[in-house]
Amino acid sequence: MLEHWLAPSLPAQERVPFAHAPHSTELLFQLIGGVLVAGLGWLLAYALYHDNRSTVPERLKVIFPRAWALVFNKYYVDELYDATVVRGSLVFSRVLYWIDQNVIDGFVNFMGWLGRAVAYVDAAIDKYIVDGAVNGLASLTWNSGSALRRIQTGHIQSYLYGALGGAIAFVIIQYVIR
Repeated sequence: MLEHWLAPSLPAQERVPFAHAPHSTELLFQLIGGVLVAGLGWLLAYALYHDNRSTVPERLKVIFPRAWALVFNKYYVDELYDATVVRGSLVFSRVLYWIDQNVIDGFVNFMGWLGRAVAYVDAAIDKYIVDGAVNGLASLTWNSGSALRRIQTGHIQSYLYGALGGAIAFVIIQYVIR
C-alpha cells in the first residue's frame, strides 16, 4: 500500500522494490520493544527508589524543579479534573436544583392549586345548581301536593263547583281574547 501511495513521487520505484516483511516479524519487534522498554523503566525506578539510599532523585529534584513538581503532582491531572469536571458538575447540579425548586415545583404546585380551585367551583355548582334544582323541584312537588290536597275533599259538589268555575273562567278568557 505504501508503494502505491509513494508511486507518483518516486519515479525509480520499479528499480527499488519494497521488501515485504511478514506481520509476525512486526509483531515480534513490537513485543520485544515494549517489554524491553518497560523492563528497563522498572529496573531504573527500582535502582533509584529502592531503600531510599540513592541521591539521584534528590539531585534531579534540585536540577529540574519544575519537571519534578509536574511529575510529583501527577501532571496536575487531579487539579484539572477537579477544576473542570467536579466543579462543572457541581455548578450543573446547582442549576438543575434551582430549576427543580423554582420551575418544576412551581408548575406542580400551580397545577395542584388549579385542581383544588376547579374542585371548589365544581362543588359549588353541584351544591347550589344541581342540588338546588333537585331540591327546588322536590319542594315544588311537595308544596303543590299540599295545596292540591285542600282541593281534594272527597265531596262531589266541590268538584262540580270547580268544574263550573273553570268553564266560566274559560268563557271569560275566550271573550276577552276576541
